[in-house]
Amino acid sequence: MFTDRDFYRSVLAGALESFDIEKLAGLLNVPAPEVARWAQGRARPPASVILQVIDLMWPPADTAPH
Repeated sequence: MFTDRDFYRSVLAGALESFDIEKLAGLLNVPAPEVARWAQGRARPPASVILQVIDLMWPPADTAPH
């Protein structure tokens, strides 16, 4: 069964493929050890943090006509 904790860990793991942990922590304005705990599934990040990570990984598409 895929849980919300699995989802959060997966989102964070994807972000850590693009950003090192220090950079991601800085972008989220949280301590790097906390990001590490979330990525390891040892703690659950706030939903607002996951939404920030999703925005970093998948920014809104440019809707202006080209």
